[in-house]
Amino acid sequence: MPIAVNGGRAFTSLAAGRYHTCGLDASGAAWCWGWNQYGQLGDGTTTKQFVPVAVSGGRTYTILVAGGTHTCALSNGGLAWCWGQNAAGKLGDGTGNNQTTPVAVSGGQSFASLSAGNSHTCGLQAGGSTWCWGYNGYGQLGDGTTVDRYVPVTTTGGRSFTSVAAGGLHTCGIVSGGSAWCWGDRTYGQLGDGALGYRASPVLVANQA
Repeated sequence: MPIAVNGGRAFTSLAAGRYHTCGLDASGAAWCWGWNQYGQLGDGTTTKQFVPVAVSGGRTYTILVAGGTHTCALSNGGLAWCWGQNAAGKLGDGTGNNQTTPVAVSGGQSFASLSAGNSHTCGLQAGGSTWCWGYNGYGQLGDGTTVDRYVPVTTTGGRSFTSVAAGGLHTCGIVSGGSAWCWGDRTYGQLGDGALGYRASPVLVANQA
């Protein structure tokens, strides 16, 4: 049965990773708890926490997302910050080094939203352009390659998306008008285009009305 999270704080949003959870309170401060082997709680340690701990840096955030073993957030103005495991560059800071406190995503882009997959991250700009970074072995970054990216790269095709969601090894987005496009691993048909394998660029989901 549900139990109350320790501390009695009121949160406005939550994000759940593989074995960790994070929340934003009404002031925009970020709190995390759970497994912390790679620093995904952002408190400057790699010690697991059984109660919420404040994310280091004292910043306030508007959006918070959790991947498998990393966490990312948008500060005021849309600047992206990430922390935790950095295998294949999924923190987007230009390195492969794990980070126990938030680091700025390279490039200085302003994003309207973020989505975190297991080993990659994507950001959507207000104008609709999508940028992704991290593990790209199945083309889940959508840049036409399967090369891991340690800084954000834009998806191919020049489409303007209204929302983007990152999965384990694939990504999907909705364009104006409502049609869905997906890219990355399709071993289990998760791209919805009726084929298997992978696609390194967005493909239209089939059978849309």
